[in-house]
Amino acid sequence: MAPISMPNLDPSASSLKLLLPIILEAKNLPPTGLTASPLAPWILWGLWTARNKAIFENATYTASEILVKALLDAKEWESANQTSQKSRSILTLPKSRPMENSPNCWVDGAWIESSLCGGFGWIIKSTSNSILCKDSASRTYVGSALIAEALAIRQALRAAAFLGLLTLNVFSDSLVLISALSSGSDLNEIAGILSDIRDFASLFDHLSFSHVSRTCNIVADSLAKSALAKLISDVSLFGDQ
Repeated sequence: MAPISMPNLDPSASSLKLLLPIILEAKNLPPTGLTASPLAPWILWGLWTARNKAIFENATYTASEILVKALLDAKEWESANQTSQKSRSILTLPKSRPMENSPNCWVDGAWIESSLCGGFGWIIKSTSNSILCKDSASRTYVGSALIAEALAIRQALRAAAFLGLLTLNVFSDSLVLISALSSGSDLNEIAGILSDIRDFASLFDHLSFSHVSRTCNIVADSLAKSALAKLISDVSLFGDQ
């Protein structure tokens, strides 16, 4: 799944000690955005940390989640070690207009205070208006509607990054969240999620955030509400048992 060109591996090389020198020769392919740092070591590190979390925390991660985290770690490492020491202002997401001939992403979050459950929906369309991704997710212990909206954008950016998109126009009906992302300001309530969003932003050549009305965000809103309704149903069923 990784965007790297692997060298020929010796089938008899069965240990990491023998494989590591070969793996380090793997070449990065677009759209990693990496110019001087190999990706392969970060994939190995991601596998190792995922293994530890599975053993000690009973947490599981998919291959795509490990790969996206490896890309983020590799880019952060490269950025921190470049001799020119580029400014980290790239992560403040300055205001930018939607780019023509770029994929568009509509995203929305749904939340119910009584259950503290959140649902997230997103749809990504190509420049020809074909659907590249249409998905939803949900989780419990979501503290506010704003947190739900921020988690929805984080989920959508993760999906776009996994698709290998280099440009993306994001549309949300949360004016508070879009204002924070466009201005680079921090909100204590979602500070950690904003940091994650800005990390994902470094994977794109161009990323814009725009506010739209709810009437223009019907599909994402429906996906988020459906995911939330299913979660509440599952939680209620589990509670009855």
